[in-house]
Amino acid sequence: MFACALILALKAFLILRINVNWDEFYFLSHVHTFLRQELTAIFQMAHVHLFRWLPTVMEDEMTQIVAARSVMMVLFLATVVLIAKLASRWSSSSAAWIAPLCYLAASPVLRHGSSFRADSLLAPLTVGVLILLTRQRPSRSDTIFAGVLLGAALAVTVKAVLIFPLLVMTVLLDRAGSESSVRARLVTAGERLLLLGSVAAASAGVLLTLHAATLPDAPDQTVQDFATNAARSTLLVTPFFPRWDYFRLTLDADWVTWLLISAGAVAAVARRSAAAVCALSLLPLLFYRNSFPYYYVVMLAPAAVLAAVGVDALRSLAVRGPSGGQGTWIPFAVSIPLALQAGLNLYELRHDDQAHQRQLISAVHEILPRPVNYIDHSGMIASFRKVNFFMSTWGLETYRDRGSSFMRETITRDRAPLLLVNQSVLDPASPRFLELLPEDRRLIEQYYLPYWGPIRVAGAETELLSPGGTVRLSVPFSGRYRLEADGPVLINGELRDDGAIVDIPESANPSPVTVTAIAPGATTARLLWAEAQPPPSTTWPPFARIYTGL
Repeated sequence: MFACALILALKAFLILRINVNWDEFYFLSHVHTFLRQELTAIFQMAHVHLFRWLPTVMEDEMTQIVAARSVMMVLFLATVVLIAKLASRWSSSSAAWIAPLCYLAASPVLRHGSSFRADSLLAPLTVGVLILLTRQRPSRSDTIFAGVLLGAALAVTVKAVLIFPLLVMTVLLDRAGSESSVRARLVTAGERLLLLGSVAAASAGVLLTLHAATLPDAPDQTVQDFATNAARSTLLVTPFFPRWDYFRLTLDADWVTWLLISAGAVAAVARRSAAAVCALSLLPLLFYRNSFPYYYVVMLAPAAVLAAVGVDALRSLAVRGPSGGQGTWIPFAVSIPLALQAGLNLYELRHDDQAHQRQLISAVHEILPRPVNYIDHSGMIASFRKVNFFMSTWGLETYRDRGSSFMRETITRDRAPLLLVNQSVLDPASPRFLELLPEDRRLIEQYYLPYWGPIRVAGAETELLSPGGTVRLSVPFSGRYRLEADGPVLINGELRDDGAIVDIPESANPSPVTVTAIAPGATTARLLWAEAQPPPSTTWPPFARIYTGL
């Protein structure tokens, strides 16, 4: 318990330092989209109601993320306590706290526990359902309450369906009423599962209906359509063990955790303990496309219970050994390598990986004090309106399969003056830029000019012009642009100096502009979106990383 408390205290401090992943910014962007009355999605969006207060009490996106992480930290603490409670179902009280310690010692949990994602909401709900289903003498009200929690989990994220095999087997292997015949026990289990599923479906349906009622124009998307699309993308077209690379990393870093879970699983099977079903929480590793490290926060919560079972098995062996004794030292001895593993993993998280993110978000708001339409990878500036698709690997695959330009539509319809290069796929200097269609690459390079660090602003620029030389430019869309030139030039026949505001009238996009140099010597000229304020005096480090990955 002391080790768990210490780790949790350090983890609470680290929410101010651990890099904010793009998924967390995307999660926050839904809250802002909902408050702008532009959210239309029914599924996977119930969290917006829980966090709609964030933009009203916090300043910028980074502050809002930290505040949201603080809320998730409370849920993370609840998950840890619930894991100990669940472990006590099958282990001694002295070994039960090994389970949450085993959970907390894992590197994916330390990094992504309390992150602003659906997984942080799903983890305590999952363990809560299991606690209700594994009571010694479960009542009908326990099953109903478990169904309500499961329904809430389904409303938050469709990933809740991945725990169904674990829940089904938990009910089927329940020892309550073991004196009854097998047939009677199966009938009882079937009735409990029917009640659990019915209450879960009803609860999820009510919550999603209430959510849909708050949306301006919810699309006519059925549960079947959504489930089919999600299953096709994350389950049906994936190879066996799709995220083996990430699993291998945690095997190397968290071998004590995995050794204890494995030993506990073997001991549970040998003892014919129902605790063995907890291993089913790891089943998504074999087929789920998005079994990234952040999902380990959910998967490891039930699986960690097996560590406590394994410790009790070790103690039983010690008691039966030649030296005899009570084996009370076993839990303490096991906690030492777990605590050391946690310490090493916490040491890896010691750096402040939010500094560049804060700097970039501050620069965006300094350059564009008022919200504008913009383009980026994942909705990093949630208070602005993101007008392109979420550029995850899944999103990019769908985009390339569709084969149509997103930049053309963004320019002609949304007139986005800001492009934030917060992922290499949007960086013309990166090899990943080639993942975009040729037309999109051309439009980005032609119409979005480097301004400060990863920030690009809509506009156009000329090559060097000799005196009297004329070039015909085109800006991406009409509006007010600021001239940056080495000397006076003629813009559409009118004399303009450096810093002048040029009104480009409404016309077919892109809008044409004629630039003529009149000063002696070579002249360069740029037209930049006029609302863009001077860039910050600070410089962006040349090799700064916005995201540190998973």
